Amino acid sequence: IQGAGAWRGQLLAIGSAAPVAVLLNWLTTRDHVLYSIKHGLYAVAGMDLLLMLLALLALATARRLNRRATNA
Repeated sequence: IQGAGAWRGQLLAIGSAAPVAVLLNWLTTRDHVLYSIKHGLYAVAGMDLLLMLLALLALATARRLNRRATNA
């Protein structure tokens, strides 16, 4: 599949950068997801959860593209 390598690279970058953003939020503000929910910081918790979901989807898509490239 032409261009799949570039897509995989971008998806892997997203898949690794999003959890790092969540981790940096926790390390710099001490507001991890459970703390944020407990203290009513729903925007922070929602963003952290959204970033983790985005990372999972990006990594799953990169894996799928990798399988297609090896089968083709």
